[in-house]
Amino acid sequence: MLRRLILKTYAPDAPLNVVDTKLRNNTIMPHTWETYRAVFYDTQKGKSYIDAVEDKLVKQPSKAKRVAIMRDARYIEAIHIAEGLTDNKDYQDALMEAIRPYLGMEYLADYVANKSPRNALQFLARYEYQREAWRMIADTARSYEDIIDKEAVWRQKIKPADMHDVLAKIVRKERDKDIPLNPDGELEAHINGYDFIMPKTSHELIDLGEAMRNCVGSYKKRVAQGKCAIVACTKDGKPVVCIEIQHGLIMQAKLFDNKSVRSSASEEVKSAIYQYMDVKGLRDMSGDLRS
Repeated sequence: MLRRLILKTYAPDAPLNVVDTKLRNNTIMPHTWETYRAVFYDTQKGKSYIDAVEDKLVKQPSKAKRVAIMRDARYIEAIHIAEGLTDNKDYQDALMEAIRPYLGMEYLADYVANKSPRNALQFLARYEYQREAWRMIADTARSYEDIIDKEAVWRQKIKPADMHDVLAKIVRKERDKDIPLNPDGELEAHINGYDFIMPKTSHELIDLGEAMRNCVGSYKKRVAQGKCAIVACTKDGKPVVCIEIQHGLIMQAKLFDNKSVRSSASEEVKSAIYQYMDVKGLRDMSGDLRS
């Protein structure tokens, strides 16, 4: 209550949420608290809140943005970000509206400081009104916060729709040291335009799991210990089937998203897998191949 009274004394005409917000902790802009201190310094000298704020903004906001600032102080930060990214007024407004609801997520700080902030803000705009939006945005922000090598994120072009999955993969790779899996190569083959290859490192195993949307990336220890082997059936360099083999037995043979091979509409894929089994002398114990 005392803090509210003090801040209200500093800026009597400020919107209520200025005094309701713990500005020092609840912000994604690291300089915002200093900005507010400068604003309050001016308001104590008699300047109106909106005029004091405008003096601290990168550019003078439009009348619509002045109204927004008086309704919600968080727009100040949103305007800072949006105007720093583009001169297109329509795009500024869209970004401002997209990011404002998330300004209390302090772990988004690095998003606006990285080399591709526009991409991150497009991500926010994409998910704002979708189901599970909050979880997706929060998970992505936390993943970025956890990444040690932030440059690894921005060395590649990431579509906003893919940002959640890409950052999660980078985190997993950093947490799991890349180790050789020492495949003997005996299970590799080329059959009717399909390549059967074995991931050579644990990170290649993670990449396979990401591409196939399954949990094979977690098989690192078992593969390294020789308890099982993982083989990817690829076509033109892209994985089509993920196969787990133990002592000459196929334990799993999965298409994308963990669907069984026998559910595939492609007779070509099925034929390649069956021929591979014959060439390598493998037996199916999975139920994923023939019903």
